[in-house]
Amino acid sequence: MVRQCRVYRSFDVDSDHFPVLATLKLKLKRSTQPQTKHFIPNLSSLSNIDASRENAANVSSKLKATSLKNQTLEAMWGHYKSALDFAAREVLGKRLCAKNPWISQATLAIIDQRRQAIRRGDVEEYAWQGQGEDHCGMISSNGWSR
Repeated sequence: MVRQCRVYRSFDVDSDHFPVLATLKLKLKRSTQPQTKHFIPNLSSLSNIDASRENAANVSSKLKATSLKNQTLEAMWGHYKSALDFAAREVLGKRLCAKNPWISQATLAIIDQRRQAIRRGDVEEYAWQGQGEDHCGMISSNGWSR
């Protein structure tokens, strides 16, 4: 917001512009650092008995790999937490979070598969089931609507 402004016409600066002196009031916003996304495991896959057993086996093998004797409580908790996190990442996978509640988990899985296929450059593997028609009814050459 401009508080005060003054034009100095008497200055001889060999220009067709006049010098201006202004007093401003600025309201600065605090800049926030982008938050890193933390891993949220897909706990719904634990309802599958095979996945649950595999997760338990991974956690127990990770915990048996190192000895926890003569360690502080914080170090033991950190080791236990990292074992749980490692097993969850390996067996359960990341939970797919819908930004919009009307998108189902199956739709999010298809979107993720297509995104990975595009990154790999494999267009034929996850081509759209609508014989190459996009949402406007136009036919694209490779089956993808962009």
